[in-house]
Amino acid sequence: GSGILVLMPDCSDTADSICDLLKITMEKSKCNGFVVGISGGVDSALVAALCARAVGSSKILGIFMPSNVTPPTDATDVSALATSLS
Repeated sequence: GSGILVLMPDCSDTADSICDLLKITMEKSKCNGFVVGISGGVDSALVAALCARAVGSSKILGIFMPSNVTPPTDATDVSALATSLS
């Protein structure tokens, strides 16, 4: 190894709080799920994962809208994310 130790904070309590908020928000709004724009990046992947954790992947509609400047790897990443959350 490189000899570098990276300490990551335990964010499980924060993730639990976010999931609770998402679930409550969905219930109060009387909607059937969430629509998430997925870009292939980390931010949208995290949002999709938290939504799926909160209410189940069957209640998440992920939308990927590539353009002519979207790197092909983004589509691969989005597909892998969709597979992992289903």
